[in-house]
Amino acid sequence: MANTPLVSIVTLTRNRREQIIRLMQALHKQSYRPLEIILIDNASSDGTGAFLRQQYPTAESAVSVRLLSMPDNQGMVAYNAGLQAAQGEYILVMDDDGLPVGEDWVAQVVSCFQANPRLGVVGCKIRMLDTGKAASDSPWFLPVGDPVTGYPSAAYNGTGAGIRAKALHEAGYYPAYFFMSWFELHLCTRILEAGWEVRYFPRIQVWHDRPSNAVNRLMTYDGIRDYYWYLWSLCPGPVQATLDTLHYMGIISKRILTGEASASLALRATRDAFLGARHALRSRQPVSANVWSYLRDIRGRRNKSPAMVQAREAINNA
Repeated sequence: MANTPLVSIVTLTRNRREQIIRLMQALHKQSYRPLEIILIDNASSDGTGAFLRQQYPTAESAVSVRLLSMPDNQGMVAYNAGLQAAQGEYILVMDDDGLPVGEDWVAQVVSCFQANPRLGVVGCKIRMLDTGKAASDSPWFLPVGDPVTGYPSAAYNGTGAGIRAKALHEAGYYPAYFFMSWFELHLCTRILEAGWEVRYFPRIQVWHDRPSNAVNRLMTYDGIRDYYWYLWSLCPGPVQATLDTLHYMGIISKRILTGEASASLALRATRDAFLGARHALRSRQPVSANVWSYLRDIRGRRNKSPAMVQAREAINNA
């Protein structure tokens, strides 16, 4: 690769010493150079931070490691410290339970950015380590495109993805009032509004070292509450926000009836979302109707038809 700009990899860990050790070993095996790794310790209480400081002292080399220690557990918003500190032209994010598939993972992501100057985000296919199958929360996409140029997507999965630094700086960082869920969709919505593309590349893959039958994070307290705030902070107008809020309430009701969500938890999250609505309203950045409609096309009912589901599965399993 003739042009090899600096790439920053940002990862966040909390009380997962063994997993972060394995991830750091995998990242050091990446073939791409130059590379900086920014490791955020989210107030671990198991000695992870002290171990990492000893194991990876700051040094100037082709692969440098910087450790940022948070004073308390800030949830996923702690990623902002690493995103702001990153100096690379491209910023790759990878959770501590992620692992790159192949030693050329970074190089593959960079090649996508260099082939498309308007590409703001590279979404990767997420595969479950325990089954080898594509994760149910791999990026949602329209099956229109090809493996080389990618497929239109709404967001990336933070287990592993790439962000063009220029697009990130234009759109801003993760919302400070969220905690665990919907960060990626919130950021990608603003990146799309800024005129960049968000695309999914299933040929670029990341392992997710998490039980396949683990709880659906989107139906947790934080997942439900934060999605309301996503709607209210970015929805184009009050009428659309009201309609989408009612629609989301309907989705939650169906999940309760099917046993996918706890009624008491959903009610508490909904109540707290309304009580804390000021957070979303104070930081409101409504996007255009065109961007909102585009996202609805990708994430909406039409994209859930049997034909579309079959087309996406064929692409993911190719």
